[in-house]
Amino acid sequence: MVLHATSKLLLVAFAFLIQIALLLNFSARRWSPSLERRYGWLVYALGLPALILGGVFLIEHEPWNVSSSPLMFAGWAGFGY
Repeated sequence: MVLHATSKLLLVAFAFLIQIALLLNFSARRWSPSLERRYGWLVYALGLPALILGGVFLIEHEPWNVSSSPLMFAGWAGFGY
């Protein structure tokens, strides 16, 4: 039960981090394209920890929606970069 609660907390924290990074990236793309070109790769680099996190969730036999969300972000980051 403790492992399940820890993985949920990790998923929520990572989801907030991703949302903030995406918000900053797309805002920079709109108002300062040079800044987005300089630091935009960091948003796509978050795909690697997402891939690892999704793999851990698959190993822990978490529900499909918990394990698929980081994997979908990793796929988006892989194709987006």
